[in-house]
Amino acid sequence: MKLSASSSDYMKHVQAAMVVIRQQRQRASLERICRSLRLHQLLPNVYTKAVEAELEAAVERGELYAVDKRGYRSYQVGNAYYFICSFSVLLVFPWH
Repeated sequence: MKLSASSSDYMKHVQAAMVVIRQQRQRASLERICRSLRLHQLLPNVYTKAVEAELEAAVERGELYAVDKRGYRSYQVGNAYYFICSFSVLLVFPWH
């Protein structure tokens, strides 16, 4: 997937993938984000290096938080986006 064409749309997919991972009570590592983009966001042409570069750029812009814990690096979305997405999922799937 080309990152230069619509980087903001790409970041929306990445943030949605991170919300899905957090709802599974897992940490959003680079590998899990890539896997979620391939499976849930239906983006088969996702390259790990491209996603890593986009995540690091988002951390520098302040859109995401990078957490280094126990030798692993994971990423977190800001609270407002997470609560909006989780609230919409709860509205669509009330049993979830």
